Amino acid sequence: MSTSRKVLRSVILAAGVALLLGEAAFAADPDAFVGRWLTEDQDGHRDSIVEITRSGEIYVGRVVWMKYDVYPESDPRGWTGRPIVDRENPDPALLTRPILGVEMLTGLRFDGEAWSGGSIYTPRKGETYSASAWLEGADTLQIRGYIGTPWLGRTVTWRRAPAPGFERIGAGEVEHGGERRP
Repeated sequence: MSTSRKVLRSVILAAGVALLLGEAAFAADPDAFVGRWLTEDQDGHRDSIVEITRSGEIYVGRVVWMKYDVYPESDPRGWTGRPIVDRENPDPALLTRPILGVEMLTGLRFDGEAWSGGSIYTPRKGETYSASAWLEGADTLQIRGYIGTPWLGRTVTWRRAPAPGFERIGAGEVEHGGERRP
């Protein structure tokens, strides 16, 4: 085997080992999950930010930013211009609470590789599902909501949100780094 092939083989092997060890070390950090995550709606549009925090051994996620804060003109219930609330919630006492501030993720615990044993609430449907989550790199979070067994569920991808700077300005506008955009 030539010297250049040996060097190339060694570099590839070292890179593979470093990648595996790096991922394992990253996954072993229970707080790697903590932070602000940009969610997506059914059509793949970024529509909210959920901030995940830790309290003791439990992780929770609360809605801290929304792309739209009022119902659009096309609202099928005729709630145009009204603040967006938890109108699909099965608990009548919660039907008028604002979505901003709602705890969507609750009860997740780190098991050494992922976060599990919790639940995720979906305000669009007013439904709560069992949940587990795992990281795919530093900036991609996979969350699986399911009923009964994880095999009967759906996985959504959240991306780590940019550093603070996303702020509510008005319906459909956000500010990031001083730039206003729809």
